[in-house]
Amino acid sequence: MNRGRSHKPAPALLRRDMKKRDVANEEARVKAGSKSEALSSHSALFYHDVPPELFRRTALRHTVGHKKYIPEITMNLNWREGLDDPHYIMDRLNHMFEHMIEFLDNGNENDDNLGAIAWCAGFLMEAERVSPKLLRQCLRQSHYHGELASKKKKKLLKEQK
Repeated sequence: MNRGRSHKPAPALLRRDMKKRDVANEEARVKAGSKSEALSSHSALFYHDVPPELFRRTALRHTVGHKKYIPEITMNLNWREGLDDPHYIMDRLNHMFEHMIEFLDNGNENDDNLGAIAWCAGFLMEAERVSPKLLRQCLRQSHYHGELASKKKKKLLKEQK
């Protein structure tokens, strides 16, 4: 289990677009009489573009889960325990698909399916960040057929005991 925080770099797509601030140049621009003293922050992600409803409904799913499973402690570690468990990762992936199908069939009549999809997507993103090889293993299982599937099954039985 990965107990420490993983500080992996952002994907190349994000890193490429994010430049460090050139503070000296900004100060020179202000001293030279630029109309605005506002300094640019090129490295900031555009969190303001994320709809607040996404944050609210995902937070609601976290809150309900925390109160349901571990209300006696202040940290919601329950879902984090599954980040190194291939069975839990697959369960969350399947859970997301169940909510997608339910949303297509019934919208949000019986449950907040979109909130659940967002929660599951967030979990999978975190799994991708902290256990990328494990997530790939879970996603690529459909690539195994016949004898190759049998060999992989034997290998996983040894590894996961």
